[in-house]
Amino acid sequence: MSNKQKNSNAVDSNDGALSKWGILALAVGANIGSGLITMLPVAISETGHSVWLSFLIAIIVGSIIAIPCMMVCSAVVPPGGGYGMVAGTLGRTAGGIYSSLSVLNWLGSGIYAISLAQYINSLIPAANVKVTAFILMTTFFVLNLIGIRGVSRVQMLMTGLLITGIATFVIIGLPQTNFSLLFPASNPDFFAKGSKGVWKGFLLLMFGVGPQYGIFYARLAKNPKKTQPWVTRNQVLITSVAYVCMAFIAAGVLPVEQVAGKPLTYVAQAIMPIWLFIFFMISVPMMALSTTIISTYVICSEPIVAAVSDGWYWKGVTRQTKGGGYVYLMGIQYLLCIVPLILDWDMNMLGNTCLLTFAILDIVLYVALWVVPNKYPEAWSNRGWGRKLPDWVFYVAMIESFALKFLTVATSASSVKPYIIVITVLALMISIPYAIIKVRQGAIKERSIDQD
Repeated sequence: MSNKQKNSNAVDSNDGALSKWGILALAVGANIGSGLITMLPVAISETGHSVWLSFLIAIIVGSIIAIPCMMVCSAVVPPGGGYGMVAGTLGRTAGGIYSSLSVLNWLGSGIYAISLAQYINSLIPAANVKVTAFILMTTFFVLNLIGIRGVSRVQMLMTGLLITGIATFVIIGLPQTNFSLLFPASNPDFFAKGSKGVWKGFLLLMFGVGPQYGIFYARLAKNPKKTQPWVTRNQVLITSVAYVCMAFIAAGVLPVEQVAGKPLTYVAQAIMPIWLFIFFMISVPMMALSTTIISTYVICSEPIVAAVSDGWYWKGVTRQTKGGGYVYLMGIQYLLCIVPLILDWDMNMLGNTCLLTFAILDIVLYVALWVVPNKYPEAWSNRGWGRKLPDWVFYVAMIESFALKFLTVATSASSVKPYIIVITVLALMISIPYAIIKVRQGAIKERSIDQD
């Protein structure tokens, strides 16, 4: 196979499978589960009453980061998400390294099942967290085997119920919130954890903003150059309103020591009658984390699916069910997801592991985004979104993105166990020579991302 062979075709039957609403459901579900449900209690333990300020900063920064993502996604279509973007701009070797390192993300995916299990345990104390998390991981693995079209229908229903539940929580909770605790002028303990606490909370909550993750759905979208900017814009809008309102309530109803690092169950119990509390448990934490788990399977599988198409790995790993689910690939992801359960990682450890691995991959992804205007000048000049914006806006936003990710790596690396750092370094040491050898053998196709 020639190493100059282009690969711009769809990688399988899932190409163009989803409408913009299906993609939006995946994006919103991924963000709300990771940011609002999983990271909010952890962030409160770092910030105290000032958690809403960390959220607000994360939203502002995330909105700026969204600008280059929307500009690029309206110019090019990267099958395989981050892998396609990296391989199509930085070359085959960089793409191979990226796809190999992306497997590290799978370790952190178990955080959502563990978080959901904790919510169930708070409602049913007899439910063992580890056993429940294992059952949940198994359930969602089986669900994803029905394929992206079927999963998208389930996701849209879940996301609709989730937004209804959040709106109910906000309407009931805001009138009962003690706003005097939420501003420094009326609360001397507003910055109880100092500026460092606000900063650490901001980094944790940025994980749940993630406008760049829309790139991972590009192959699945109908008319992706129009769909992706629309999805990113509405994803940021919906999550911004939900995040700030929920943060107000979470930190302004009960004493902060009662909610720090704890599920939102305790706040909901304090403000809702029992029948509404049951609805909240089903519609918010359960739906939010369920939609995130579903989205994570998609985000984690897309780089490998495209990499297999380009010749990096054994083709059998992307064997599909009749519905389009990847049996072996998602099976491997499922097995890696249960590693945190076996090693008994706590939520802070899992959260910082997710931050570290995603930040490292995002740095590589941002380098690829930076290259797009020069690599594909015609596609860039004809982009569907932000055509009137000067290029300096794109580059300024990219510089901010780089700075944030480098700081995230430095902060999260100091909060994870040493063997996580060792595993990351070893993965890099293995993936680099592997990528170089495969490319020199002429086994890897070149990838173009400027197709319509």
